[in-house]
Amino acid sequence: AEYMGDTCFLSRSMEDETSSSSSSSFAADPSNETTFATSIDNLEESDSSNEDWNPHAVPENDVSEDSASDAHSDGPHRLHGLIPFDDEDDDQERLSMLNRFVRFCKTKDDFAKLLVDLNCPNFQAWACLNCTHVNVSKLDPAAPAPICIECKEPVPAHFLQLLAEQSIHGQWLPPATRTTGVGYSDIMLRHEDPATTDLQKHVERPDRLRSIYQRLKQAGLIKRCTPIDAQHVSREALLLVHDETHIDDVLGTEDGHCHLSPTSDTYIGRDTSLAASISAGTLIQVTDKVVDGKVQNAVALIRPPGHHAEAGEAMGFCFFNNVAVAARYANQTLNQGRILILDWDVHHGNGTQNMFYDDPNILYISLHRHDHGSFYPGTGKVEEVGGPSAAGLTVNIPWNSEGMGDAEYLSAFYHLVMPVCQAFDPHLVFISAGFDAARGDPLGGCDITPAGYAHMTAMMSSLAKGRCIIALEGGYNLHAISDSMEACVRVLLGESPPALPCLVPSASGMHSIGQSIHHLAPYWASLQRLVSGLSASLALAAPAPAAVELAEDEPMEELKVYHLRRRTEHRSEDESLDTDVQDEVKVRRKGPRIFLGWKRKLWRRLHRARSRRHTSRMSSPARLHSNSL
Repeated sequence: AEYMGDTCFLSRSMEDETSSSSSSSFAADPSNETTFATSIDNLEESDSSNEDWNPHAVPENDVSEDSASDAHSDGPHRLHGLIPFDDEDDDQERLSMLNRFVRFCKTKDDFAKLLVDLNCPNFQAWACLNCTHVNVSKLDPAAPAPICIECKEPVPAHFLQLLAEQSIHGQWLPPATRTTGVGYSDIMLRHEDPATTDLQKHVERPDRLRSIYQRLKQAGLIKRCTPIDAQHVSREALLLVHDETHIDDVLGTEDGHCHLSPTSDTYIGRDTSLAASISAGTLIQVTDKVVDGKVQNAVALIRPPGHHAEAGEAMGFCFFNNVAVAARYANQTLNQGRILILDWDVHHGNGTQNMFYDDPNILYISLHRHDHGSFYPGTGKVEEVGGPSAAGLTVNIPWNSEGMGDAEYLSAFYHLVMPVCQAFDPHLVFISAGFDAARGDPLGGCDITPAGYAHMTAMMSSLAKGRCIIALEGGYNLHAISDSMEACVRVLLGESPPALPCLVPSASGMHSIGQSIHHLAPYWASLQRLVSGLSASLALAAPAPAAVELAEDEPMEELKVYHLRRRTEHRSEDESLDTDVQDEVKVRRKGPRIFLGWKRKLWRRLHRARSRRHTSRMSSPARLHSNSL
């Protein structure tokens, strides 16, 4: 790789590839052992008595100082052609240059060599545990923990507490009268990208599951839930939706290792087969408990995710389609007639849709970014409504721009999702809960808050007599997924969702919802009444000036178009306003009782219309303006 900076030229030769890893210091200064960059390594402890895999074991330093020195002088990652800084150069210039070059460093050793070559001994590089972005900061033991320049947040405190513990398992309390189950196993943490280095981490990493579990434990929610043991998935259950060849490739029936080849979006680790089997099997176990009435609802903390996995193909970090396996199992084995799958992951669940596209017993609803087909995986068009035997049972709400948040998602729920779900009347509800549409996610680009997820969960819990199962899918910001999952679990436990402010959906979001209603109305009577008013709804969703902020003591009744009504309702026909003005008044009256920027413009038009017909009876402009305010 080559990079041309303002004053430096960097060329990095990669003739030889080595697999050795080093836990050497980030910087040449040995005092950095007390800094944030190395605090994670110091918090971890290894269990020498356990010969099996230990997710908390620290790799031994298999590179001595002498060998590191040799690698520094002749190693394959040697950096050439750098102009070192002078001692009197400003630290900000050094920091700027290091931020440019850190992208070429895969390990701590590479960065240590870069510090020597640039004469920058007092800097450190660290990969953000929250979003995996690589940062460079000044080495100062007395300074507080540095802030990630990408997500603007320090590492989650509850995650640091987790790493300080030798085991993430707490003591389960007796079930007592708890009605919410939790399915989890730390075996799923073994699925990890083998190419992970000190400074390059995959977004779908074990830290996701660790952080969620520790947050629920720290918040006291684990104690309030009923534990559900993990188990391996049976071959019979997988055959309900997957091809036999694909099952053999993932499970590696002969040697127990996955036989799939890594792709650009799916890595294969040493224990991928084990984690994939436990992930699907745990959700099956959770489904059994909910259907049997052992718990009212449940959450499955599982990975790898599943909604991208096709019948014969692994893709998008997914190997087995966990929710699809559990839904078909509930329908055919547990005799659950109608199954609802709601997928709010920011990516469309192409695998789930294809598996149930012509199944009259499964309703699949997906809210996802589409961007006119340019957002991964490019499927989930609004025209895809189901096969001949299941027309209308595939509901896609594709967003065609970024930034969709609580307003757009809840509008979709109120106007489309809930009317369809209530008409379908499911016996069991699955939520493919990917939290990559949450605010701050590095991949999603959306803006849902934990409160928004809580409200959606509450609406889903009102269906199927409360038999609702949440299965983890995506989500790659540790803060966001922990906050969001906590909010959802609290709702499952019976807590009310937090209050939301007044929300106004965007024009693009309302257009996507309207298009979905238009394509699904022929199949749902509950949507047909909305088609007649669709044009007016889309017109009201057009971009408008910002709403006027009102005082808290100003009653909403005073915000009605009071003077407009007084001056028009008692007139005779010959005194009526222009037709276009009357039509606009009628449309505005149907909208929200909020004074927007169109108020003054409408009053000016009314004033001009009355001036032309009733000059003698018209109030002065100053009086009219004061009355309108």
